[in-house]
Amino acid sequence: METKQHPRPPGSRGALVLQQPWLELAGECAVRFFLSAALAAGEILGGYSPFALGYLSSAGAGAGGFFSLMGCGLGFLISKPLPDAFRYLATAILVYAVAFAFFDLNIYATRYFMPFSASLMAGLTGFVYLAEEGWTPTGIICYVTELLLVFATGRLFAVQVREEDSPLLLGLSWLTLAGGVLIALERIPLPFGLGLGRIAACAGAVWLSGVLPGASSVGAPLGLGLFLDLSAGGGCGCGASLAVGSLLSGKSEKQHRHTRIMVFFVGFAAVSMWNFSVSGSLAPLLDGLLGCLLYLSLPASLLDRLEGRMPKHLKKTAPPISKAAQPVAAATGISSAAVASIQQRLRGQADAFHRLYQQLSADLDTSDDPKIDPFPIYLRASQRVCRGCAFGSACWKRDKSGMRNLLQPAMDAMVRRGRSDPADYPTEFSARCARINELVNEVNEQYAAARTRQRYQLRLKDSRSARCRQYEGMGHLLGDCALSLEPKAVAAVSKPNLTALAGVAAGKRPGQSVSGDAGGWFRDGDDGLWVVLCDGMGTGPDAARDSRFAYHLLEQFLSAGISPEVSLSTVAGALALRWESSGTFTTIDLLRIDLQSGEGCLYKLGAAPTYLRRDGVVSRFTSATLPAGLNTDPTPDLTRFRLRPGDLAVLVSDGVSDGSDDSDLRDAIRHWHGASPKELAASLLGPEESASDDRTAIVLCIGAEGVKAV
Repeated sequence: METKQHPRPPGSRGALVLQQPWLELAGECAVRFFLSAALAAGEILGGYSPFALGYLSSAGAGAGGFFSLMGCGLGFLISKPLPDAFRYLATAILVYAVAFAFFDLNIYATRYFMPFSASLMAGLTGFVYLAEEGWTPTGIICYVTELLLVFATGRLFAVQVREEDSPLLLGLSWLTLAGGVLIALERIPLPFGLGLGRIAACAGAVWLSGVLPGASSVGAPLGLGLFLDLSAGGGCGCGASLAVGSLLSGKSEKQHRHTRIMVFFVGFAAVSMWNFSVSGSLAPLLDGLLGCLLYLSLPASLLDRLEGRMPKHLKKTAPPISKAAQPVAAATGISSAAVASIQQRLRGQADAFHRLYQQLSADLDTSDDPKIDPFPIYLRASQRVCRGCAFGSACWKRDKSGMRNLLQPAMDAMVRRGRSDPADYPTEFSARCARINELVNEVNEQYAAARTRQRYQLRLKDSRSARCRQYEGMGHLLGDCALSLEPKAVAAVSKPNLTALAGVAAGKRPGQSVSGDAGGWFRDGDDGLWVVLCDGMGTGPDAARDSRFAYHLLEQFLSAGISPEVSLSTVAGALALRWESSGTFTTIDLLRIDLQSGEGCLYKLGAAPTYLRRDGVVSRFTSATLPAGLNTDPTPDLTRFRLRPGDLAVLVSDGVSDGSDDSDLRDAIRHWHGASPKELAASLLGPEESASDDRTAIVLCIGAEGVKAV
């Protein structure tokens, strides 16, 4: 691998540390401003806007709350008549004033204080306006409903701010926020009676029916539809259409994406046609069609990223093992196969740590502690102080050995005392040196710097030894844990839903005896397929040693069940220790595919681009981090996506592509439709005579049978 200039050197990270809080605050303020404006523009029950007040009550009294207040003001003024706008604007100001006044009190930290305060302020202002218009049964019902919604939405939106551990409330909070935004979109006029909110709701319902588990896949789209029905003045036509379409789409979740969309539209269209006799409009049917087309136009990578950001408790989980396959529990409540699996994993982890300790201890510097030679310090000091002196050349250049012998008593005194003193110098030297005091001061500064460097080297050496001892101790600890377990009964294993066909091709740089790349794939005990590609710095045996060292350590750690984050951090720390002595580093590409769910996680440390083909579209994932070895505790670039049958994943070293001009490579991946992934891998390497680096390509075809090399 050729050495390259990386876009983010170690020194550049510190320049951004002070800016990150301001960037985060600016982003939060912008999001709150626009969400508040959108929620304020939405209306239900013929002119009421409770969602914006509830959202404002959760924003707090800081900058986020102030910008939320500004957004509410903008939304109210541009979407309502002036009397109603002034009423809601006054309510919003009162809500923010309460938050600002009670911010430092304990009552403010309670869960229901701000929702109740917002509802109370809305009740006070609404009472005045309702009294002027007259008390009617409809007005009273809408007035009470608004107060209840202000309180409820304020409580739900606060769940996001407080980060409460309540899956139900968190889900309802996001659903309410999405419903409020859809109501605002519904007010944007479109031709032919179309509704932008209904179009977006249809697209969201198709997506939610595929990612949410159980009844939530129907309940969430139903909730979005009810929000739109509420903005329209009543009824349940939109909610019923979305619920039926989501129910049918969820039942066909294992089908192709286009099939799911068609099934959703059939259910949505059926309910819409039933309501045609009431509404007399085909606009809802067109809304459903446009919503399906909108969902179809969204990139799959975007949808996968959205699903990856969802909380785990909201996602679908792998189907449970059937009761017939479940083991009979022993009286102690644990099966023997489960204990045996734990023992095997602990032994593997212990062996991995022991091997790491052996590798690192062999590279440790066992020489004696470094000693400081005082005479070079005097030479460096003389270059600064004695420049221009008539005796400078005679003292320090013509007879260095004689000068060393002359100053030996002064050097011994400096080492013994820790600093130099003019009285330590022999009369023969001090009598002819016109700058003796300046020289002594410079020598003391140089000696202090040398002692600082010495202490650093000793501390670094001790740190390396301590880390090696920690690895050894961890190995012993895990081994002892494995010995302390006793087996009991039998366990069952579920069959993976996905399979993969893998192919690899590699070529060394012309003139080298071995390639500096190392890679491969292996399975773990949790239906996970790991693909690793390491690229050592430079080419030849040294690069091969580093890349194989990284690959075998990762294979041991990951196979033993250690998490990828811990494995990468440990391997990077080990390579950093080797870098101290050898000056080499290694890039790492690590891909894990869950063969049960299809979820993929791509970790990168300075590696070349990785390519993913889906439905004829090739996506590229790059890395901005430093390679392993240049940072003792790196944070890898992490990309999450979901794979399905027909997808193609390609990992390459930088000898194949460094990302600067990969149009030909992407075209080759896009147009390949062969049966052997090894053929594609070989075609990506290019001609050997023009290669300037080692080249490796690993190709994975999802959906084939078995995991093997072709």
